[in-house]
Amino acid sequence: MNCSSVKVKSRSIGNFELKALQKIGICLLLLAISLNGQAQTHLQIVFSHPENTTEVSRTEARLKVDNTHPDSVSTVRYLNKMIVQLQNAGHLDASLDSVTGNRDSLTGYVFFGDAYTWVRIRQANLDEGMLTEAGLRDRLYSSKPVTADAISKINKRILTWCENHGYPFASVTYRDFEFDGHDVSALLDLNTEKRITIDSIIVRGTSRLSRIYLENYLSIKSGDLYNESIIRNIPDRVRELPMVTEAKAFGVTFTDETATIILNLEDKKASQIDGVIGILPDYNNQGKVQLTGDIRIRLLSSFGRGELFDFNWKNPQPQTQDLKMNVNYPFLLNSPIGIDLNLGIYKKDTTYIDVNLNAGLQFILHGGNYFKVFVNSKKSNLLSTYGYQNATTLPPYADISVVSYGVGLKSEKLDYRFNPRRGYAINITGAAGFKTIKENPKLNEVIYDSLDLETVQYHGLITADTYISLFPRGVLNLGTQSAGIGGPQLFSNELYRIGGLKTLRGFDEESILTSLYFIGKAEMRYLMDQNSFLFLFFNGAWYERNSNGLYIKDTPYGFGAGITFETRIGIFSVNYALGKEFDNPVRLKAAKVHFGIVNYF
Repeated sequence: MNCSSVKVKSRSIGNFELKALQKIGICLLLLAISLNGQAQTHLQIVFSHPENTTEVSRTEARLKVDNTHPDSVSTVRYLNKMIVQLQNAGHLDASLDSVTGNRDSLTGYVFFGDAYTWVRIRQANLDEGMLTEAGLRDRLYSSKPVTADAISKINKRILTWCENHGYPFASVTYRDFEFDGHDVSALLDLNTEKRITIDSIIVRGTSRLSRIYLENYLSIKSGDLYNESIIRNIPDRVRELPMVTEAKAFGVTFTDETATIILNLEDKKASQIDGVIGILPDYNNQGKVQLTGDIRIRLLSSFGRGELFDFNWKNPQPQTQDLKMNVNYPFLLNSPIGIDLNLGIYKKDTTYIDVNLNAGLQFILHGGNYFKVFVNSKKSNLLSTYGYQNATTLPPYADISVVSYGVGLKSEKLDYRFNPRRGYAINITGAAGFKTIKENPKLNEVIYDSLDLETVQYHGLITADTYISLFPRGVLNLGTQSAGIGGPQLFSNELYRIGGLKTLRGFDEESILTSLYFIGKAEMRYLMDQNSFLFLFFNGAWYERNSNGLYIKDTPYGFGAGITFETRIGIFSVNYALGKEFDNPVRLKAAKVHFGIVNYF
């Protein structure tokens, strides 16, 4: 038993302090009891007050004493908690005077003294608006017990408001106390000192990140009032930037009535070039394989303004090309608005070609997250009508154009963007628009007679990942990717294409066409280094295809293993995956192997 855990508050009698003697006596009693074993202990409390016996009865009724405890040590702990409870109720002199008894029965002698209550805290120079914003308009005037905790909470609210409104050196004092029996009133005096505004942000170190970008990103601009809540979050905000790192802690210097923020930032590799080569079985030529490729160039903040240029090319299938380009420029004209432009071109062998244009405005939130609105224009044109010239029924493909309007949201908080141990990332997009079916002069016009050439179409997409640290080197990554397209008369060249390394591992790239799908994944990682890990994974999907009168649904799944490891020239990754769909068995010969490399610069 640790006697130091027994806390006793005492009163002065004459020139002697009883605290030490009381504590020693209680410790000796508990030591004797503990040496005789532990048993259930009955507690009796004797309350004392120097004058008011009525107050004793009221206190006993209000506290509702628990008389039975597992052992004597628990009993004394309970008594100490009771003392704190009395003090928080305004009995500032409350104390545990002594404890007597044995292991079966203890008697605690509690002195609780007078209870003091605030009648009124008068403000000398506090603004009513400030009190309301600080949540104190009612609390300052209502009757509250006089406790250090209550005063501390009032002070904290007032000083926090001051720190966030340009007065970081404010102080609070109480004066002109008035006592009427046990009723107390006092005058609260706020000394705000000088009002502080932001002078500038100074960047030291190798970072090329512009001051204008940092001012907008951190929400700290020249002339703004000093705001402690924003200043305090600077390390977290900088940590969320992928292109810089904080070399040492930031500083704030005050001169007269201004403050200067000094950041110590070093550039960090954030741009990347990466490529993936896929080796897949060639089902048209037994015993042979086919290669697929995926190359990406991502340039981030090359000019120090946080801008992004993203280029991605791949050939997921023979004679098929897929090109995507993205340009993003944040804080346009020194505002929290960014522009986001996307171009996508997809050519499906000799069947059709898609051209997709997307232009949006991003309303930038904390940590690079954003809410956006956008307009999207998609045109899909047939490249060949061979075999359908004389058809009288609808072919699986059509010439279409869709103009839609939508909103999106990105929210991400990861401890390390490239190989997180904990955190989450979520991206949600929804859009609605009008689809037009264009009549192809090379096709029999009869096939358009039963069609509604102008219809409404809906799209929705969500991707989400969460990372959970299970043990020092173990991370569980759970994620989902789901999307749906709604509207009448869907054609094959409108559907989503899933399958492959970035959607459903264990299957050929973009081999599954679907109008609605849900993909879930679970990946267990064993971290070997900051950018190196072994992993096992399982991903499963439910999807349906509802187009041209054709309805298909299935629940495919894939599983496998891989490794990602860092070298001097980049981060290599190898994925080995098997998949199962419909009633087909899992076949080792149909395994998918992907090799990739990512180079940051």
